[in-house]
Amino acid sequence: MCNQRIERWWRTLREMGISFWIHLFKDMEDQGMFSSANNEHIECFRFCLTKIIQQELDQIKMEWNNHYIRAQRRYDDDGGLAGKPEMMFFHPELFGAVDYKFPVEIHDVLEFQRLFPSPSPRGCCEDYAAYFDHLLLEGGKTFPNIFEKAMATLKYLIEKL
Repeated sequence: MCNQRIERWWRTLREMGISFWIHLFKDMEDQGMFSSANNEHIECFRFCLTKIIQQELDQIKMEWNNHYIRAQRRYDDDGGLAGKPEMMFFHPELFGAVDYKFPVEIHDVLEFQRLFPSPSPRGCCEDYAAYFDHLLLEGGKTFPNIFEKAMATLKYLIEKL
């Protein structure tokens, strides 16, 4: 049953827009516009597209967390839980569920952050971000904030590499 749920989630994620990006990247690689084996190309993609893709993922997250989950009678004799994921997570007691969250020590959080630092807000390595900023400035271009501009910037930067 767990495998079915994750497979259903991946299908939903694709339907909500992720397959656009998967196909775009695959098509660009097939056409020789970039190489997924080239670290500079990957950093360039991250630099140009991270914020745009993150906006889409945030929209998907908001829609998913606020959609209504129906009870699954075929899996549970009592009909299972139903409700909105966000409410079910933060207020499980309202749904007759158990809250399995527990407090953690601050030193554990700090150690986790040390071992697994947050990704750069720029989407790519800071050294590459500085280099790409330099190339954009040199070419009289600005950081992309919409898809079309991001794609043009991506092509420009890859040509400059």
